[in-house]
Amino acid sequence: MQDKINEHLAQIPAINIPVPYQPYQPHQPHQNEVLRDTKTQDDVKPLVTWNQFEVQMMDIITALRYMLMAEIPRKSVIKDEKLTALKLWVHAMKKYMPGTIPIRKLLYRLDHWLKNVSTEVISEQWTNQVKIIQVIILSLI
Repeated sequence: MQDKINEHLAQIPAINIPVPYQPYQPHQPHQNEVLRDTKTQDDVKPLVTWNQFEVQMMDIITALRYMLMAEIPRKSVIKDEKLTALKLWVHAMKKYMPGTIPIRKLLYRLDHWLKNVSTEVISEQWTNQVKIIQVIILSLI
């Protein structure tokens, strides 16, 4: 097979096209080309301190407090699909939200309380329950 290819290539006339002279130019990277082994001042890693995480945790706690005390009680009655969504949200927060022990206890107790609610939650009932759980947790500390 290789012999037939060589015979065919030998029959093709050679074309002598002059190539214009191009002086050497350093390689310019393409737009999507990945550069490796190059170090710049941007490669210096920033110093990580625990204070950064404290600020972020305070933001999370503030957002959680706003959700529990303002957003959720905004509806006067929570029932049906909204109650199911609230139960799932509190359960997910209990399971995955980072936080201090009191915050985790609050979410654990809210989740436990919501499991016993079957039909609806009134906004005053929700707010009172959050406050009661907070008082209980603070008394244990």
